[in-house]
Amino acid sequence: MLSSFLLIALFAGISRNNNNNVVVHTQYVNAKNIGITTDSSLNGTWYLIPLLASDTAAGKLPFLTINLKKKQFTGNDGCNDISGTFVTAEDKLTFSDNIKGTKIECKGYDEKAFLHNFLLTSNYKIEDGTLSLMNGKTVLSKWSRKSVRGVVKETM
Repeated sequence: MLSSFLLIALFAGISRNNNNNVVVHTQYVNAKNIGITTDSSLNGTWYLIPLLASDTAAGKLPFLTINLKKKQFTGNDGCNDISGTFVTAEDKLTFSDNIKGTKIECKGYDEKAFLHNFLLTSNYKIEDGTLSLMNGKTVLSKWSRKSVRGVVKETM
């Protein structure tokens, strides 16, 4: 990601060289190495990578659209449209417990369990274009920028 390579210039000092010209001494550091979050790749739409047949039991593929600027998300849990807010800093991510949703009943789909995973989320990582919502080191769900149909044979 372009934002991962963002460099920040730190001006360490100004001096004059032998020709009496002003010289600005600049040191470049990777923003990530000094704890500044520059990765906005969490922003945008993510589609669930289904690992169980129950992930798509209602016939729809869950997706999330994350708006970092507003700290809000919208999407679909596979049955109902959902929306809510979140807090994020560095690799930490916490969804608020006031997730709102439409009230369509979908037989054979455990919406409560699906939404509970959002509430368990404490952090995330993005590797190779895959977003992993996590609780500590435990992966709760995986998401992709592209819609993946069917059950993906993968272990978490």
